Amino acid sequence: MFLAVTIIYFAVCYFLKVEVAMVLMIYTIAISVIKSVLVQELKSLFNLRKTREVYNKVGFLNTIQSLAAIFVMYFYYIIGSGVQLNVLNLIIFAIPILILYRFLVWGIISDIKNWQRN
Repeated sequence: MFLAVTIIYFAVCYFLKVEVAMVLMIYTIAISVIKSVLVQELKSLFNLRKTREVYNKVGFLNTIQSLAAIFVMYFYYIIGSGVQLNVLNLIIFAIPILILYRFLVWGIISDIKNWQRN
């Protein structure tokens, strides 16, 4: 569901020709707000635990789904911004995306599922 919502959001923004930086900023802020509402502790909000602990909590399938949503964001940036595809540009944008994934997005699907159970 999270991946589908992400794809729909970026597709609608692409067809409406919304500025790429604005789309990425709104998506990041929305994820931050959603996750801050769903979790009760700061460690869970920013995934401040060890990577192995976060992976054991989240699981393989949720990890792959949230990673796929981040790849959709990454490809939207590449397509929407019209940057030249070279290794330096890809790496420069990949580093913040991976940091965003590790500390914010990773685990949001399991947080949503836990919130729906309660």
